Amino acid sequence: MRWSETIAPPTDRKLREFAIIGAILLAALAAWQWAAGGGLFLTAFCAATAAMVGVIGSARPRWLAPIFTLWMIVAFPLAWLVSLLVLAAIFYGLMTPLGLLFRLLGRDPLDRAWPGGQDSYWKEKPGPQSPERYLRQF
Repeated sequence: MRWSETIAPPTDRKLREFAIIGAILLAALAAWQWAAGGGLFLTAFCAATAAMVGVIGSARPRWLAPIFTLWMIVAFPLAWLVSLLVLAAIFYGLMTPLGLLFRLLGRDPLDRAWPGGQDSYWKEKPGPQSPERYLRQF
């Protein structure tokens, strides 16, 4: 079995969405180039490419399937790496300093300290409450 047979081809709707987003981004790039006083050739090229992608996406979306597939192949490792970096930044930038601060302040939210004069960590469970409590919504 080849690698290309294991991946489901994109639907026409997904390809149309890809074309619309691509056309909008290329048109925005053309407008930005025009507003910034960029070269006329680059502005015209971006505008023409935006129009072409829009027309192809609405008339023959299957023609965009190879570009879409290539884009997904390139974007997957980048998305994986960026999400990994964001999670690492949150962990090492927020959780680690917070844990270190708790340790320096002597705070133990899990109550892991050995209870003085007792043989175990066992804590008595509170007794059952009245069933009427479950019917109150406040």
